[in-house]
Amino acid sequence: MSVWLTPDGEPFYGGTYFPPQPRHNLPAFTQVLLGVHEAWTKRRESVLNGAKEITAHLRSALAAEATGAGLPTREDLAEVVKALWRSYDWRDHGWGNAPKFPQPMTIEFLLRYHTLTGESTPLEMATKTLRAMARGGMYDQLGGGFHRYSVDAHWLVPHFEKMLYDNSQLARVYLHAWQLTRDPEFRRIAEETLDYVQREMTAPGEGGGFYSSTDADSEGEEGKFFIWSEAEIAAALGAESEFFTTFYGVTKAGNFEGHNILFVAQEPTAEALARLAPLRRALFELRAKRVPPGLDDKILAGWNGLMLAAFAEAATVLGRDDYGETARRCGDFLLRELRSAEGRMFRSYRRLLPSPDGRGSRFAYGGEGGQSKLNGYL
Repeated sequence: MSVWLTPDGEPFYGGTYFPPQPRHNLPAFTQVLLGVHEAWTKRRESVLNGAKEITAHLRSALAAEATGAGLPTREDLAEVVKALWRSYDWRDHGWGNAPKFPQPMTIEFLLRYHTLTGESTPLEMATKTLRAMARGGMYDQLGGGFHRYSVDAHWLVPHFEKMLYDNSQLARVYLHAWQLTRDPEFRRIAEETLDYVQREMTAPGEGGGFYSSTDADSEGEEGKFFIWSEAEIAAALGAESEFFTTFYGVTKAGNFEGHNILFVAQEPTAEALARLAPLRRALFELRAKRVPPGLDDKILAGWNGLMLAAFAEAATVLGRDDYGETARRCGDFLLRELRSAEGRMFRSYRRLLPSPDGRGSRFAYGGEGGQSKLNGYL
């Protein structure tokens, strides 16, 4: 998150991601800097007025939240549903154009509103969006878990980064959708997502915390770890490759820079999924031999809280004892490593790799007031 402030500390511009070079309709960070500089030097009065409006709005919202004033009424909730209906993409599902982001909190709201009122349209918007995301390339069809967002409006081509907080919220909303509909596809996606986090994003040994993210790139190319050529699949799967490529929309020409992002091109029936299981496993094991994307192995308390909640709830709902153990180990880790003597939580933690002289270190940092605070040894 980058935010630009006036000398008085009032925000006037911000954004969550600006790449080093222009990418996927997003400006480069240098372009943003030049635009901010131009606005500040040539349109300063307008910038200052906008900053005051933003600040006043934020203060008003915080004051209302602190007093409990302005809580939404039943009529307010109905108006939100109408607004979501008006902006809904009924062709590709979800909200917004490219790049299209998953909106788990919006879907949670629609599921809860349906439960409250029995209205079918909120449930329809929620479930169609969940299916579209799970069947697109934004979902890792071999390893489970969701990429950051879809570059296009069709949920096909993702930005290949995977974030812990996205997957925590999406796992829970798929779990809730399964509770409401008993659609086995929703349960499968929830479990595959949590299984991915257990397998690839959980600190081993005496750890138990969850890592933050994995990169989009490997070997300097975005998505290289996740994409396939038709020939690679044919060589790996032999006679079963035609069934696999038909199901996952694989072609010789590809759908991403001459290669293929796997997506569900047919209805995922129980029979098809059973036949695909060993094929997916074979390609997953082959993919594991590639150079993987970089891992951001810092452990953030807030994001870990989200994922801990997802595992704890799934353990209860699905009867998965291993999920309960994963949640317990994470909770033990957070209380052991990120809780100060006064009972406050540190923001983040990272165990460093050993230095060349064999001396390693671990530390927690980001204490209260934004000050760094060491915990452990250096």
